[in-house]
Amino acid sequence: MTLLELAMGQSTYTLTDEQKLKLKMLSHAFNKEESTLSKKINPIHISLVEVPFSLYLIGQKDNSTQSFVDGYYHHFRTNKATRDSHKVFYYTLSDPYHQLSHAIYSSKLPYSIFINLKDGRYIEINRDYASLIDVQKNFSFVVGPSPSSDNPDSLDNLFSSRFASYFNKHECLILHCSAVRIDDFAVIFFGPSGAGKSTIAHTLYQKDGLKVIGSDQCYLRIIENKVVVQSTSVTIPELVNAPENSRERNPLPVKGIFYLDRSIRPHGIQQCEGHKLLNKFLKESFPYLTPFSNEQSYIEVVTKILMTNTCKFGCLSYDKEESPLRFIKSVVK
Repeated sequence: MTLLELAMGQSTYTLTDEQKLKLKMLSHAFNKEESTLSKKINPIHISLVEVPFSLYLIGQKDNSTQSFVDGYYHHFRTNKATRDSHKVFYYTLSDPYHQLSHAIYSSKLPYSIFINLKDGRYIEINRDYASLIDVQKNFSFVVGPSPSSDNPDSLDNLFSSRFASYFNKHECLILHCSAVRIDDFAVIFFGPSGAGKSTIAHTLYQKDGLKVIGSDQCYLRIIENKVVVQSTSVTIPELVNAPENSRERNPLPVKGIFYLDRSIRPHGIQQCEGHKLLNKFLKESFPYLTPFSNEQSYIEVVTKILMTNTCKFGCLSYDKEESPLRFIKSVVK
């Protein structure tokens, strides 16, 4: 079994032939419209760790959705698309395919279902939306609920999925981690659910005034041989009522990557070489792979991250009643 098969083992499902046929019909309808859509609609351009996306909102009855998305991604907006921009054509529930999208949105599906159309395209269905993805042509069609303040995470999940599809082009991946800003760089804390990722980020914000980059998932990318991090989520539940300056939204170079391990005594950071954290890092990053991810590219990115000489690595334990900042600053300078 390959790493990719292992990663997707719990989240890849098959559909009946009838469902596949309906989705193929839908994909062909989408494909016929793609050539003219980009000329008719003004897109919203965003950048995630300098990976460009262009979002085309289709089927709106008014400007409320456009206004919401404009505001939601305000800090990630760019002025124009680039040649490498991934085009996302998003059909809201008011478009001609609303019955299908509403059925998908309302059903109790597994988190993700993937169908290989075996022509270079894939279909992904999850609880928020249905997508046709063409990795080679760099675009996808999406049917889902109209983005609003009632379901903002659906946009974050959508772009995380698209991001995971293209990391082989951009030397990037998604890591189950939190991250904070110290001076002009970032420090990452990763580990399984319950390890304390959001807790340590919130502690460093409350006790030391550090800006939080992300509390659960972050984008990591290799840029000019350095690791750069940015949150996958625009909203952070722990900081929902905090002032705007509690967040760091811009990509930052990483100088420390630490695995949270409560068993370490005495408290502090046990430094190690990056490759010593390989198994732990894989467990917290490969679940975000998709069937159209390139496994070899993923391994190469992980290797580059863990072998970089611009980061310190180790395992961290601390007393929750105290701030771990002194341990961090003793290692990362």
